[in-house]
Amino acid sequence: IFRNIYKRSFEFDQVIRLWIGPKLVVFLVDPRDVEVILSSHVYIDKSPEYRFFQPWLGNGLLIST
Repeated sequence: IFRNIYKRSFEFDQVIRLWIGPKLVVFLVDPRDVEVILSSHVYIDKSPEYRFFQPWLGNGLLIST
């Protein structure tokens, strides 16, 4: 699946948007785009699924933003 998404990213756009049910999943191919997102606390928001792991992992690096 990911190999197919990667191939199509060169055919259409460097940003792939994929809806999986009600969730929007975004794939970024260009490392510069990834750097912009990961270097800012404004754009990083953990998905609600992370709350499932919070009792087990606490508020460590994986859970915190």
